[in-house]
Amino acid sequence: MANSPSSPSPVIRDVIAARVSRRELLKGGLASGALIAGSSFVGSLFAGETHAAAALSTLGFPELKRVYDKTHAAAEGYQTTIVARWGDPLATGLSEFDGNKVAAEEQEKRFGYNCDYIAFMPLPKGSVNSDHGLLCVNNEYISPNVMFPGMTEDDAGKTMTKEQVDLGLAAMGHSIVEVILKDGKWSIIEDSPLNRRITANTEMVVSGPVAGHALMQTSADATGSKVLGTSYNCSGGVTPWGTVLTCEEGVSDLFGGDPRKAPTADMLDRYGFDATNPR
Repeated sequence: MANSPSSPSPVIRDVIAARVSRRELLKGGLASGALIAGSSFVGSLFAGETHAAAALSTLGFPELKRVYDKTHAAAEGYQTTIVARWGDPLATGLSEFDGNKVAAEEQEKRFGYNCDYIAFMPLPKGSVNSDHGLLCVNNEYISPNVMFPGMTEDDAGKTMTKEQVDLGLAAMGHSIVEVILKDGKWSIIEDSPLNRRITANTEMVVSGPVAGHALMQTSADATGSKVLGTSYNCSGGVTPWGTVLTCEEGVSDLFGGDPRKAPTADMLDRYGFDATNPR
């Protein structure tokens, strides 16, 4: 039954909590019943071990040891190849990359930092080609203590210069690169017109029902029709109509202040915003 106009929609965390509680009840009270032991649809939802066994990977190489190491690990008979890395040029005419000297303006023409979600979009568009396409990669955040010599993780938020901050903003966001497989090796097509960087400063147009909404109106744009930049892009997905979704997280790491004093305090509480680690 749909909620009445006067009834607020349930909070997602309450929906999840209710589902978890129901699951525990069913597992505890009906463990010997047909609901769990049988092969019904409801039973399959809670028979975790059975489902996991059916979903085992069909990849045949031996499992690697779970260790941290300075080198890439590969199963016997396989090898790893770097396709794109921080600073790789997305346009021709750029000088050899030097991570100690690169400026923000140049970084906007180079592959971003710290990869997360990756999508492969076959080319030509609409094909199922597996050796030519676009890599669409989230560059979630930077590691200042790795990017800047002599800087510790604790000092990053206190000692970074404006130039370093600008470089960090230019290195985050999203990278789109055209790649191709030739002679068994992947490489970037540097002069591709499809190569693109979306950074933490890129101006983007807001469309759809959200455009112009009061919550989209900022000091940078009173019309609520555009936003500046995207960062902390973690997850993502590919839509049925052939576009890529890139999704932000970690807003508490970027914005400070007391959320209880904000006009959207209820929404911030639902999100879990606590501003305990503003940068």
